[in-house]
Amino acid sequence: MSTTAGTIKHRHQSALAPGTSDVDVPQWNDSLVVAGGTTGDFMVRDSANTDGWGLQPAGSLMLTNATLANPTITGLEKFGGSTSAFPALKANGTTLEVRLADDSGLAPLSSTNLTLATAGVLSFSTRSQITSSADGNLRLANAAGTDFGLLRLGGTTNAFPALKRTGAGIDLRLADDSGSAALGVGAITTSGSLLFSPDNTYDVGASGATRPRSGYFGTNLNVAGVISAGPSISGNAGDLTVNRGTGQGVIFFGSLSHYIWMQGAVFAFTDPVQVNGKLTPETDNALDIGGTTQRWKDGYFGTSVKIGTNPATTGAIRLANNSGIYARESTNTADVNVISLNSGNEVVIGASTNNPYTKLNTSGHFYFYVGGTPIAHWNTSALYCDVATINLGEVSSPWWNGFLSGYLESAEITTPAAPAANKGRLYFDDNGSGKTRLMVLFNTGAAQQIAIQP
Repeated sequence: MSTTAGTIKHRHQSALAPGTSDVDVPQWNDSLVVAGGTTGDFMVRDSANTDGWGLQPAGSLMLTNATLANPTITGLEKFGGSTSAFPALKANGTTLEVRLADDSGLAPLSSTNLTLATAGVLSFSTRSQITSSADGNLRLANAAGTDFGLLRLGGTTNAFPALKRTGAGIDLRLADDSGSAALGVGAITTSGSLLFSPDNTYDVGASGATRPRSGYFGTNLNVAGVISAGPSISGNAGDLTVNRGTGQGVIFFGSLSHYIWMQGAVFAFTDPVQVNGKLTPETDNALDIGGTTQRWKDGYFGTSVKIGTNPATTGAIRLANNSGIYARESTNTADVNVISLNSGNEVVIGASTNNPYTKLNTSGHFYFYVGGTPIAHWNTSALYCDVATINLGEVSSPWWNGFLSGYLESAEITTPAAPAANKGRLYFDDNGSGKTRLMVLFNTGAAQQIAIQP
């Protein structure tokens, strides 16, 4: 090893160009040690005596200019050559750039690990950057750090997907941002609404092999179009609301010829409706089956029809107490009682209290009423006349024959009026001496005694 103190200088002759071979230069086959001096630098300078490199006292390698007054690198530190086929290092202020050796652009950097400072930025020049916050999360941003566009996956055309920030949300877009991209997941869990934009444009599933299997809703399913159902649509504690346009909707089953159609509060069915269970209204005693202009044609019931709050427990038509069956009278101005049960548990058959009707009470008496007054009644033993002025038959509507297996009893009366021509009247009267006699009165007014009390 050669050791020297001070400065070793070897200058070019003024007549020779720098670097020519006829100038002797020092050559050491072992080591060259520079010690002492103000800075302890060992400088190798270019022909203009501007840039060079040297060793600092701390043992570091410094690339600097010749003056050392303001040490900077004004050029490149090239590795292997001076063309774009070789890399170089370049100082750009406080930034060290990896450049091509001809300074025509940046050169690639390969490293097993790349460690940045805590507040470091992985920047793509004027395009975008990646930073890491104190909580260890990554942040993607544009060069200004104020926004972000697309995160493309695999390519830049519409054959690849991308993630895009839209306000405070994320859209799954095509990589060229020409439209939305498909999303395939095992399950989606959301803490907010699942929305589709623009409105009324996209589908959930599709006919064929991309259909969802089942849907479960906690409250309501509101549809502003057509519901096409496969196996079933069922609701437990919520509603199925179908609305297409102004209060109308259609539910299709299997094909367009099998559907339920709704207009306002009216449903129309194209096929028979079969119910496997009770068909009950939402509110008790508030809704109707059919209407004045939407009548059912026929009704078929296997056991009974029950009407009223407390209907009978037996029979085909079971009515509640104090109820009845009424018909509309011919002028369509009033209802006429056909049969009813009044508060006295009497069965009333007939029109009303202003017309003849009959009444059957719980004692087995069958009454005939006119104008609300009983005129006759049957019981288990006899037919009674409750009004003495009531006739059995009329002159213009007589009975044809009368057959008795017992007797005919009549009271004494005064001589009645003469009958019409070709008729006679039988009656009992008093002969004036206290005896009862049977008389016949002819239309001439003449009376003939048939028999007298002995």
